[in-house]
Amino acid sequence: QFINSTTQVMHQSTTEADTGWAVSITPTSASSKIFCMFTSGCGNNNANKYLKVRLYRDSTAIAEIHTERGSYDYNMATIHYMDAPSTTSATTYKITVQSNASSHQGHLGINSTTTNMTLMEVDA
Repeated sequence: QFINSTTQVMHQSTTEADTGWAVSITPTSASSKIFCMFTSGCGNNNANKYLKVRLYRDSTAIAEIHTERGSYDYNMATIHYMDAPSTTSATTYKITVQSNASSHQGHLGINSTTTNMTLMEVDA
């Protein structure tokens, strides 16, 4: 299960928001692990500002990174996380963003880069 998106997400708020990037998977065994891989081009418009990028399993935050802090930096936001959902029910993984300052414009999927999110079931 995966997404490939060329949509740019701009966020300028200290309130956390969904990006719309979400993938669901139904593990075949409750002992399976789910390897989550997310990568997106990111950029900032202010020095010392950043986006918090969070990975959720359903309603639970399971991983977080911060984008680069430099003015007009362009880098890759990457999360690789091995999860143990302990279920055989459909499980949704999603990405949210939150700025550390309301004056900051943070971007994911900047400059038409492709954002990828892949889920892979790993037998325990």
